Order: sequence, then C-alpha cells, then structure tokens
Amino acid sequence: MSKLESELVLLRQTLLNFKQPAALDFKINYVYRSRGKGTFKPLTKGMILQSGDHYKIIFTPVENCYVSIFQVDSANKLYRLFPMAGFRNIILNNLNPVEGGKTYYLPAKNKSFVLDEQIGTETIFFMGAPQDDLIL
Repeated sequence: MSKLESELVLLRQTLLNFKQPAALDFKINYVYRSRGKGTFKPLTKGMILQSGDHYKIIFTPVENCYVSIFQVDSANKLYRLFPMAGFRNIILNNLNPVEGGKTYYLPAKNKSFVLDEQIGTETIFFMGAPQDDLIL
C-alpha cells in the first residue's frame, strides 16, 4: 500500500470515528401582551403582533453554555438581544456564559421589548454553543 493510500485509510477511519457533539437543550418561551396591558401570554408560531405590543424571551439552558440571540426587523436591521449588558439606560448584565438550570428573561424579568411603528416581519435567531464564539 502506498503512503497516500495509507493516509487516506487513516483519514477515513478518523472521519468514521468522529462523533457529533450532542445538541444543546433549552426551554424557550416567547411571550407577549397586547399594548403592554394585561398578563403575558404565549406567543406561538404564525401569530401576528401589532405596533406597541410588548414581548419578551424567557429561556432556561439545560447545561452551562454560550447563547447569542439576534433579531432582524422588517428593514433588515440586525439587533443583538443576548448577550446584552444594558438596554435603554438600564443595566441588565445578560452575559455569557449562561448557567444550566437558571432561567433568563430578556430584556429583564420586569421589563419587555416594545414593537415599534415599522410594520413587517421580525425574525429572532436563537443560537447556543458549548464554547464562546468570538465572531458572534
């Protein structure tokens, strides 16, 4: 067997033995209240919110990890929701790493985000990783 063939056999065996890391698990709830009045209700897929509605994200990781949450608005502007040290002159200290079993409220337990007057689709991206991603 040539050196190249030996290296290919070794590479193939290495790839066959590669184990995909287990997926991280989270409990994630998106909640809202119409015009900021009343109690928060679950936000489900396909629901339509209105300008002035309040919403928040509540998540609990199963294990310690790093989380990044972004929102893209209808004008394609990207906003970081987590990690976030502060929001509108309020110190939040929503920072990484997050602790397994601890519940996190965004922007804060007693605060919420408010939809602006810009009409259109808003998309939230929730990403978790076992180690910090310096690019995010």
